[in-house]
Amino acid sequence: MKKAAILAMVLLCVVASQLQAQKPSAIVGTWEMVSMSATDGTSEPYTRDVSTLKQYKVITPTHWMYILKGVEQDTMRVGGDHGTYTLVGDKYVEKLSGATTAFTVKVEGDKLYQDGTLTLDDGRKIVLHEVYRKVSGKPNPDRSLVGAWNLVSAYHMENGKRVNDPATKEFQLITPTHFMLVERNGEEVKAVILGSYTLSGKKMVPKFILAHPPANETDKIDVTTRIQGDRYVMKFIVTTLAGKVHEWGATYQRADRKPAKAVAGTK
Repeated sequence: MKKAAILAMVLLCVVASQLQAQKPSAIVGTWEMVSMSATDGTSEPYTRDVSTLKQYKVITPTHWMYILKGVEQDTMRVGGDHGTYTLVGDKYVEKLSGATTAFTVKVEGDKLYQDGTLTLDDGRKIVLHEVYRKVSGKPNPDRSLVGAWNLVSAYHMENGKRVNDPATKEFQLITPTHFMLVERNGEEVKAVILGSYTLSGKKMVPKFILAHPPANETDKIDVTTRIQGDRYVMKFIVTTLAGKVHEWGATYQRADRKPAKAVAGTK
């Protein structure tokens, strides 16, 4: 009887620990920057005007990603990056190329506070103080597109013929509520997009929050999607305000095979 009680207690502890590991972290979500200040110790602190330079961040159980875009008509400033991360308690470390981070994070209400240092490969340290506000969204019941995706191939239609596009680097995160992507030409950021979406069968209806050419916040887009094994295939037809119609297609491969608990730990 005593052995049975001990075994039951052990099983209860295992189940409790598994439930704790499966509990989503508070930092998971889509976030809009509402303030940012930085200093590298050699100049006056820099404070960003978030009304003219918009920045958003998506954190999933396995990856992080951010994009920024100048919203003034006379600027084409754009940027973005992505990677995996570790989270132990409130210590949040992002994996990225060319730098290392050491942040402390805190969530209070709908705000995410991120404070710490970004250390570049040349040894220069930048102290960052960032505050984000959570972007609300209605989760889609269909979670088939949720994950991290690397672009494998793309095409566009030209004069009725399919033309394969040159190889570019594109990474996309899709959550139950939002999608975010960064496209690069070599190391240069070429396009960034953030939006919400609804998914019904093979039809995805995106709604842009922030976009960059060739996409545009005012475009009307008809998107057809399908999952084939570890690949996500998309075809989208874009109708501009001027009435021009363009067709693109893209194939992505899943990039988040590691279990979430192996990437984002807890206390």
